[in-house]
Amino acid sequence: MKSKLSRKLSKILHDAVSEDLEIYDLHEWKKACRSFAPISYAVHTRKQWLKTNRYRIVAAREIIEFVDSWVTHFRNREDFEEYTMAALQHEVIQVIRRAQQKTTSEKGILNSVKLSGFKSLIRWADNPKELEKGPYKGSDIIPEEAIHTKRTRSVARDELVSPKVNLVKDFVLVGKNVINVVISIINASRFPFQNVEIELRLDDNLSVNSVEPYVWSPRDRKIRIGFIEASLNHSCHEVQINVRMTCRKREGPYTVGGLLLFDNLLHGVRAEIDVEEKMISL
Repeated sequence: MKSKLSRKLSKILHDAVSEDLEIYDLHEWKKACRSFAPISYAVHTRKQWLKTNRYRIVAAREIIEFVDSWVTHFRNREDFEEYTMAALQHEVIQVIRRAQQKTTSEKGILNSVKLSGFKSLIRWADNPKELEKGPYKGSDIIPEEAIHTKRTRSVARDELVSPKVNLVKDFVLVGKNVINVVISIINASRFPFQNVEIELRLDDNLSVNSVEPYVWSPRDRKIRIGFIEASLNHSCHEVQINVRMTCRKREGPYTVGGLLLFDNLLHGVRAEIDVEEKMISL
């Protein structure tokens, strides 16, 4: 599966989606996007977070339905069938972002992280039983014992610990010359991370076909992850990425290296950390 649309197909998608956008109130969409972030259990229970963000629900539902309907539409077209769902979603989001940027009355621009957060918002609003799940089990506010646990842990986790990346946590051969590689990112810090990316350095005999559930940029050779939350009730929060690769030769072994990039908000800089190189032996 391909992770980036050709120029021709990108134009077809952009033209169709842009025309359909004209009937929607993008000012309301921008209000919903403004200062919105997925839930952080360090500061909210599910019920608190839902209550705080209820005013976004109408616009969030419109945005989700709009994006999903267009992704499904193009996924069912023969000329788009070789492209991943993530690639199609990325392109639809780009159309919305460009349209939002042309309106100046409100701040707030959609991205994949906000779209994911909106889906949680709608799912929890439509299914109240979901509010009983999560680390606080339906509490209206963060329980005192959880706050105490957080304070105790913060002594050991007070410093900004960079995410730990395992470029080959697992892999499996899923077809002729096709490997599915699982990349793991662990945040053991008490701080979340923003604008997280992994720039891959691959063996000459490896190439990336698709990345799920995030976006792959072939031009920059980067996996764009975005926001990684911090865990409150556990020692770490783990993110797993499925990367489908083609190996041009079956012999191997193959090397996978990379560079981790993220915003170091404590020091106000863009951090770059070399990731330990891993081997894949079939």
